[in-house]
Amino acid sequence: MVSLNNSINSSFNNCGCRAISDLSSRRGRVLGQEPMGGEIQEIKAQVPQSELLRYSIDLRSITSGTASFEMEFDHYSSISGKTADEVIKAAQAQKEEN
Repeated sequence: MVSLNNSINSSFNNCGCRAISDLSSRRGRVLGQEPMGGEIQEIKAQVPQSELLRYSIDLRSITSGTASFEMEFDHYSSISGKTADEVIKAAQAQKEEN
């Protein structure tokens, strides 16, 4: 899991809500929102790193390039259910290829 901090211009086209929705769709957990002065809002979240491969592109699209973000490793987390099954299948397929 990585800690993610987004700085978003909340007055522009409802970007804050759309960014939160996007983080949730990436299996993220939004930890909070804080006003940073003016129209800028900071959104803090924890998100699996594997879900963030195209995040800069998608965030730029959501906010028309008005947002920025920082991320850093936070902790390891176990997976279960459908996600675990997908990882196991991919590992088995790769093992069979070698």
